[in-house]
Amino acid sequence: MSRTATCFFALGICVAMAAACGDDDGGDGAGGGGGTGAAGGSAGAGGGGGTSAGEGGGGGSAGSSAGSTSGGAGGSAGSGTAGTGGAAGSGTAGSGTVEPPDAGPDGGEADASPDSGGPVTVPDSGVNGDCAGFTTGIPNIDPQNSQDVVIARVIFNPDGVTATAVLRGINPFGFGGDHVICWGANNSTCAGVDDGISGDESPAGAEILVTVGTPDDPIEVDEGELWFGANFPEEDPIVFAYVNWGDHDSEDADDGGPILSLEGMADDAGFWTVGDSIELDGDDNAFFGFGDTAVGAGFDGCTADQFPVVP
Repeated sequence: MSRTATCFFALGICVAMAAACGDDDGGDGAGGGGGTGAAGGSAGAGGGGGTSAGEGGGGGSAGSSAGSTSGGAGGSAGSGTAGTGGAAGSGTAGSGTVEPPDAGPDGGEADASPDSGGPVTVPDSGVNGDCAGFTTGIPNIDPQNSQDVVIARVIFNPDGVTATAVLRGINPFGFGGDHVICWGANNSTCAGVDDGISGDESPAGAEILVTVGTPDDPIEVDEGELWFGANFPEEDPIVFAYVNWGDHDSEDADDGGPILSLEGMADDAGFWTVGDSIELDGDDNAFFGFGDTAVGAGFDGCTADQFPVVP
């Protein structure tokens, strides 16, 4: 082969190699797959192609937005063929951020209530209302002079006319027959008391609920008295229990005759102290025994929001 032909042959080989190793557009790298966040991290941008011979395709960029719970995978490396000396671009994985749950107002503990309006409050059982002493006072009730029955508590009803009196047996006791509870010295201001047990006594600790007060003879939270006994006040009765509140002036049952006032009868029996009285505050609508049953200091007032239904 002549020298001229040899040169042209070598030049052709160089041109062919240049075309194979470093073409003008350098082969566009395929775009990296976008990261997928749990709440939508955006996909990574694809790797850019080399713009001239010898320049590698750019790597895929990372996912730009963090997912709300985990970051998506970043774009994969560009797949373009590197030019002479050009390195293939490498994608970087996107980093997601786990978002913690709301800690509640002022960064404190999360609210326990379903509507986030504040901590859950365990509702009252409906037995005591706001008067916890109805229960806690019972073990401390101190009956006087071998008393068989005490007036354990009184709840003034919202009607402004009636109240519910709760009689509690200290010993086994047969409620019924001629037993009455009275809020005044007249026979008309009395209600019968019966436990409904025929021929038997109620056991110690039994409680009998009685409604006292009528529209004609209402019972008042400001002042009053309750007397429990056998026979009506005007019929020379026997007293078993008594309470006075608001410094009530107990009336004589027979207008100066031999029968004393309700308070006087209770004092004579050793179940109350003449001149003593239970003190109630302005918001009190109930009182309960928790000590000596013969003095006002053995009782305390409270505000009830549950009112018992007398069977």
